[in-house]
Amino acid sequence: MLTPILSLLLVASLSNAQEALNNKQYPQAIEYFQAALEKESSYEALYGLARAQAFSGDYAAALNTYNTLLEAYPDNGDALLGRAQVQSWLKNYAAAEADYERVIALNADYAEAWQGLIRIYGWQNQEDPALAVVERWQKIKPDSPAPFLSRAQLYFNQRRFSLARQDLQTARTLGATDSEINPLLTRLNRLPGALPWEASLSYELQGFTERNDPWHTVTGGVKYNFDRASLSLQGISTQRFGFWDQGVIADSYFDLWSGAYGNVRAQAVVDANVLPEFDILGELYQTFADTWEVSGAYRLMSYPGNQIHFVQGSVGKYWGNWYFRAQPIFFLANTANQEAGPGGNLTLWARYYYATVDDYIEMRTGLGRRIAVVGADDGGAQLQGQTNAFGLLSAQYFITPRIGLTGTLNYNYDEQFADRYGGSIGSLYRF
Repeated sequence: MLTPILSLLLVASLSNAQEALNNKQYPQAIEYFQAALEKESSYEALYGLARAQAFSGDYAAALNTYNTLLEAYPDNGDALLGRAQVQSWLKNYAAAEADYERVIALNADYAEAWQGLIRIYGWQNQEDPALAVVERWQKIKPDSPAPFLSRAQLYFNQRRFSLARQDLQTARTLGATDSEINPLLTRLNRLPGALPWEASLSYELQGFTERNDPWHTVTGGVKYNFDRASLSLQGISTQRFGFWDQGVIADSYFDLWSGAYGNVRAQAVVDANVLPEFDILGELYQTFADTWEVSGAYRLMSYPGNQIHFVQGSVGKYWGNWYFRAQPIFFLANTANQEAGPGGNLTLWARYYYATVDDYIEMRTGLGRRIAVVGADDGGAQLQGQTNAFGLLSAQYFITPRIGLTGTLNYNYDEQFADRYGGSIGSLYRF
């Protein structure tokens, strides 16, 4: 039996160890827990040591400590859960599955065990077993939002965003909070990439109903996906009216506060003839009521001697596999040859997602007044305000998880310029 002095020393050592663990000072926590164990072997010291070893990345040591702990406390749910997590990090999936199932058998209310079981099946790309675990969980806890939140994360990992969004809606009706729903919902709406890197290359051809030389554009670039943002860098080369312009584009999407994300896009062209010297866009998106999305944006297009200012917004709605969006745009511009504003137009979007968010077909149509490039000379682009109507059909399809194809078809009517028609074809590669 410990003397009062030794008992006080043991309590102090455990207190210091727990404080270090809470502060993520894992080497210090390990030392304190080991010091406590030298005085007396206790559940608190063994459990704390195992956690500190696991969080520090020493999985082998953590597994040994959990085994020692479970020899003394074979039905302890916390210890079984901790060992299951370590086994999963070591990719000992069968052992992890057995521990998670043991925790569930002891206490079906242990949400972390259900989540861990779903997670290890997801890591192994075993979709059916993972969904079966969710169904078991839902039958045991029919009024809990936790199974739906876990399945939403599973669907997100599988890039089945429409199904993930539906599960988040169900979770909210069962009592899930904004802090549980909005982080994943924001990522769903921002459309993160499937792999860290994505390379792209596309070619666009635009022809005219009257005699005009066709327009050619080649675009290529690379995008990197961070945890909460993406950044793409592209090069563009376009030919119109006998002039070639080359430029660079930087485009970034990033998470902001709860339910919000932003987009900043900047294009710069050297010796601009038909493209703007600078084209800068900043847009803010906010989700509300889970399936609605609004945005507001400012855009500046700067040609030699001319500047065009745009203020635009949008209202979007997710409906099953569909996404609908209405986007009004207003502009003000003073061109070198005439007053070309103010003006505006309205664009309507409809996008349908197939099994995953990577495969879709999209239709856009718009009507209103816009600024059109109607010619070019050594002084730069010739701009006019034009009444315009257009239709655009685009699609994206991944023939393998890494290789995708894109394509567009379009028709544009301009009041004082030849009607324009054309399309593009492109490829994507993820790695």
